[in-house]
Amino acid sequence: MRFSFKGEIGNEKWVGCFKKRVALTIGLRAEGRSFDDIVEKLQVSKPTLIAWSRKLGKKIQFARTLRLDALFERYAVAKAKRIETFGKRLEAILTKLDRRELSLVKTETLLVLALKYGEAMKSEQEKLEL
Repeated sequence: MRFSFKGEIGNEKWVGCFKKRVALTIGLRAEGRSFDDIVEKLQVSKPTLIAWSRKLGKKIQFARTLRLDALFERYAVAKAKRIETFGKRLEAILTKLDRRELSLVKTETLLVLALKYGEAMKSEQEKLEL
């Protein structure tokens, strides 16, 4: 990818700053940040930023895809953890309930909890899509 720019090509400090701004442009656009927000953050003109975004379109899209994949993975892990927690609590309640003699202990609370946790687990179940 070639960018046209003014200034000394041999100036390593300038080139490093330019590369950093381009990388930040990719990341911020992948996050869905507005041009105005990025212009303010990077201190570049809006026409320059728009031109960079056009030239970097595929890289921005790739970065956006990676970001969304990471979010989906995090969501799936969090959901699996919730199901595991509900399952453990339900198992503990049912174990406790099995050890009790119903004539000696109020079972209403344990039964209500068992039903609530069972419903919570059911709500976490995803529909099978083919």
